[in-house]
Amino acid sequence: MPFAWSLKTVVPPHVLTAGDLKRLGREMLGHAISGGPDAFDDLVERTCIERRFLSRPAEELVVPRALEMTTSWHAESALRLAKEALVQAIDEAGVSRPEIDAIVACCSTGFMIPSLDSYLINELGFPATTRRYPFTTLGCAGGAGGLIRAAEIACGLGDRGTVALVAVETPTLTFRPRDLSMQNVVSALLFGDGASAMVVRSSPPPGRRSVFVKGSSSFLHRDTYDAMGFGVVPDGFKVQLSPKVPELAARDLRSLVSALLKKAGSSVDELAFFALHPGGPRVLKAVEAELGLTRAQTAASWKVLREHGNMSSPTVMFVLAEILGSQPLPIGALGVMAAFGPGFAVELALLEVTGPG
Repeated sequence: MPFAWSLKTVVPPHVLTAGDLKRLGREMLGHAISGGPDAFDDLVERTCIERRFLSRPAEELVVPRALEMTTSWHAESALRLAKEALVQAIDEAGVSRPEIDAIVACCSTGFMIPSLDSYLINELGFPATTRRYPFTTLGCAGGAGGLIRAAEIACGLGDRGTVALVAVETPTLTFRPRDLSMQNVVSALLFGDGASAMVVRSSPPPGRRSVFVKGSSSFLHRDTYDAMGFGVVPDGFKVQLSPKVPELAARDLRSLVSALLKKAGSSVDELAFFALHPGGPRVLKAVEAELGLTRAQTAASWKVLREHGNMSSPTVMFVLAEILGSQPLPIGALGVMAAFGPGFAVELALLEVTGPG
């Protein structure tokens, strides 16, 4: 049975506030928006994002550059953030690095071969025999999807199986200054950078609380390839974001969650917490409506969106960390984690709080 022994989140050093974004947007993009600079300011306000964190100073991101430069920045930033998050998670879990059996690394906003996990194994001193599971295309679904895969792997490793899970993204580096399309503008408005890490083991941590992955499911909406993704162009990654994303995130979600709970002998009414990926205000509102949730029940998702923006895969882990750190959940409390990504895909995990009372 897979248990989360630790969960840590980290952000890069550069901060961009909503006010900063308005200033930069007015200078660069205001004339490209119907309605002019004031309309751009309104778009910023409607995201509900007060700040986000950047891997590079904003002044560097607004200068046109080649894909080679963006790739170099991504490799440097992703490795630094992933290492920081994993070191903290391993220390909190109280395990030694030679105990790591496998590593699951989720990262979709850049290109690295060898992949990120190989660098982490070497630089953090994991065993050379560590099994590697790089997931590079799950996008915003990678946090939940990565946890599901880590749990499955831990189950297959026996009683002492130990998996390091990291999700790290640098979506702000994908901003292309010459692209004045609404998709690029919306991406710039919504995304920030960050990383999360977790140690997942097949046995519970002695003497302390944990989260048990009780069940999971994955669902792919057929023939929705154009909803979300990237295309490669000479100056970087061309973002693809469809207005259909909120509707797709909510489509059949209640029935998918109900089916997951039914397998575990539970129902939606028994859920005590909801760790929902805050893809943006429209996504959150659509999911709230589909699941019949109040703003109080999704407060953690809104807080993470407000303070960090959408960081792609690690975002839902930030939400879970906020829930576990702020809500007095009793032993046995059930919750659902839901994240949405390219495909168009839905990843669901059923979580249970365990440990001493």
